[in-house]
Amino acid sequence: MPNKSKQDTTLIPIVKPSSLNQSTTNSSEDKLEDDVFKLDLLNSVKETNHVKNDRLAHQNYEEDFAELDFDEEDEFEEEFDDEEEFEEDEETRRYNLIVKKKNKRLNRIAIFLAILILIYGLALLSLYYCQINKIDVKGCNRTNKTQIQELIRNNNTLLGTNINNVFYTCFLFNTNKIDLPEYLNSIKIKINSTNTITAYVKEKSVLGYIENNSKYLVIARGGIVLEELKTPPQDLTLLQLSTSKKYKLYDKLDLSSNNIEGIEDIISVAKKNKYMLSVINLENTNNIYFMIEDNKIIVGTTNYIYDKMAKIKPISMSVDLKTGVLHLENYTPENELITFDNY
Repeated sequence: MPNKSKQDTTLIPIVKPSSLNQSTTNSSEDKLEDDVFKLDLLNSVKETNHVKNDRLAHQNYEEDFAELDFDEEDEFEEEFDDEEEFEEDEETRRYNLIVKKKNKRLNRIAIFLAILILIYGLALLSLYYCQINKIDVKGCNRTNKTQIQELIRNNNTLLGTNINNVFYTCFLFNTNKIDLPEYLNSIKIKINSTNTITAYVKEKSVLGYIENNSKYLVIARGGIVLEELKTPPQDLTLLQLSTSKKYKLYDKLDLSSNNIEGIEDIISVAKKNKYMLSVINLENTNNIYFMIEDNKIIVGTTNYIYDKMAKIKPISMSVDLKTGVLHLENYTPENELITFDNY
């Protein structure tokens, strides 16, 4: 702000009337007039200086005020500019963030679509090029291999269409998505090539065989007819039933689940203790017996069958079992009455 200039006093020249030069100074009138004139002249000078000072002060005030307003206006404009810049920066930052999120979302969608297209393309290629031409079957002891091959080919459908695809077949059977027949425990698939697979079959264990309608039917766990033979198998136990029903392949025996489970327990314990069972008679399910060599073991019902079977070995070690009948039909945990009758 410029400094205020000092007030300048301007002297106005005094022009005396010519009458003052005359030699009338001694008269009182002339002296009075002269005093009045001087007084008026002095007042005029004072008024003139006062007006000039007022004008100068007003001018300085206007200059100071103008300068003050200019500075405040500059500061306001600077603050306004800063606020505009901040708003622009915030808006730009928000816009950039929105654009970044949008681009990220679009990238994810693009990647997802690319993966879907890739999977779809690979699926189409596999459907066209990876058709099953050959099925090797391993693990079938009683089951027909052709039947296993047909089972695999017939359970290879997608959306009602048999696609006969290597990879899809492997997925279905290895994840247990297929309901297998009762005579099978599992089928696992191994891919050998794009057109060849190997099926590893695990059959249910065999209980024995029955003679029915001049045929010899192998019975698997669960009482399922697993195989038809023309001659009796020498390595299996004969299951004697009282029935006139003609069974065919994969039929289930007309026995209660308890009796079937009892037979399974008898076979299991016999194998564990290496008993050679030649016959299990089921003609009367309340008086079941089986033969170990020439000895007849009567167990009655299948109740407490594990406990009854567990008594055979210690009895055979303590008693000379030659040829006779071992009575276990009356055995219970509370009544351990066991007798042996020689023939």
